[in-house]
Amino acid sequence: MRIADNFISLGTKLKTEAIKRVDARRAAEAAAKLGIAIAPEEGRKPLQVTAVVQQYENDGYPDKRGNARPESPHRRSLKDACVLLSKFFKGATVTEHVARMCAL
Repeated sequence: MRIADNFISLGTKLKTEAIKRVDARRAAEAAAKLGIAIAPEEGRKPLQVTAVVQQYENDGYPDKRGNARPESPHRRSLKDACVLLSKFFKGATVTEHVARMCAL
């Protein structure tokens, strides 16, 4: 199972907790398909790529452990990359972009 296959934040940095939350979401989706419950994804607005980039900037350009990066040449290059990404993806949703990439 790949945890990165979702486009909704799981709200945790712990892998074990993320797996539990993904499993719960999948169980809710299966129950909705069987008519047992309401689909958990209904009514959600599509996530925009620029919102993801903005959150990354607000979090201080976190490293792989989720810690904010200190001021350095690497962090300055990340700032520049975020500006470029925001211009490129303005208004595009994550699902639209993934659909385009899968169509290639």
